[in-house]
Amino acid sequence: MVKYLNYKMLKKISAEMNVPVEEMAGWQADFEDLQLGASISFIRVFILVVGLFNLILLIPDLLFVNHIHAELTIIILRVSFIISMLVLFFRIKHVKTFNSLSAVVSVIELFAVAIFLFVLSQYDPPDFMIQLIGVIIIVIAVFLVPNKWMRMLGIALLISAGFLAFSYFYIAGLKMSYFTVGAVYLGVAISLCGTFAYFSQRHQFGEFIAKEELRLANSTDHLTKLANRSKLIEEAGKWMDFSKRHVIPLSLIIVDIDNLKQINDTYGHLTGDTVIAGLASLMQGLLRQEDVMARWGGDEFIILLPHTRVDEAQILSERLRSAAALHSFPHGAAATCSFGIAGMKKDSTLESLISRADKSLYRAKKIGKNNVQVKD
Repeated sequence: MVKYLNYKMLKKISAEMNVPVEEMAGWQADFEDLQLGASISFIRVFILVVGLFNLILLIPDLLFVNHIHAELTIIILRVSFIISMLVLFFRIKHVKTFNSLSAVVSVIELFAVAIFLFVLSQYDPPDFMIQLIGVIIIVIAVFLVPNKWMRMLGIALLISAGFLAFSYFYIAGLKMSYFTVGAVYLGVAISLCGTFAYFSQRHQFGEFIAKEELRLANSTDHLTKLANRSKLIEEAGKWMDFSKRHVIPLSLIIVDIDNLKQINDTYGHLTGDTVIAGLASLMQGLLRQEDVMARWGGDEFIILLPHTRVDEAQILSERLRSAAALHSFPHGAAATCSFGIAGMKKDSTLESLISRADKSLYRAKKIGKNNVQVKD
């Protein structure tokens, strides 16, 4: 499947920014979602403009076409195109993906190209230079409308090749000097517009990635790649408001690594960091997509569990505790964790919820570590 940014472009940007191409593909999907919202309003205006322009073109069509059957066919085609544009104007806002939007735009453009070439074949005789100007305008329009770059290029080449082939075989008395100049002008127009569109898309994609990386840097813990404290506070505010509004349970777990200082003293801080990151990855892999896990401090994590009762949070904590205790770390290091749990009440704030979970954690530490305690 042809992507909005083709694979070669994606790979090149990946190398320039030192980001794995798989991660870059994920960025691309997010970028396309952003482009979808930004493009639909513009394309709706484009549809109206093209429909009106298509209606206006009936005037020269009827002036230069002298056959009644050809005139009727052109009128039917132009009216059909306008009706299609009106239907699309009202339906295109329901398009869900940029790939679908690109396909719709491409179909519109191919329909317009087909009408143009048919009408051109009915002119008696067509003026090559005037029609050449029209083709160049269409080529420019194709590259201005948001679409996938390869489709832009393909449609521009198709209309140019169709126009030149028709002109060469069907325009009587066409001078080869005019034909050559026309081919050169079209080649220059496609080259300039295609190059501009290519680098414009690359630039927009690069800016999008830079902004997203900055956003993630401000909300992600560097070592564990988990949410940081500020991100947790933001997510907790949303989920706690939602849970209170809809009377849905929510639980919070504080996780503390029991023997991190001993690991640092015995194996060094690099191994200690490896243990922290490994435990974060291990626990994150056992959570649901909607759960929020954040690094709260040096050796502490907080897990926010929407739609989860305290007893369910306790079961999950036991699973996490067991997984951590059985996990093997580099250099033979071993780590256990203690867990404190609290459930949200009607008057809970994030601070009170954390305070209650912290008391549970303190009790877990006091009675021997590597266990789970719950604050009612």
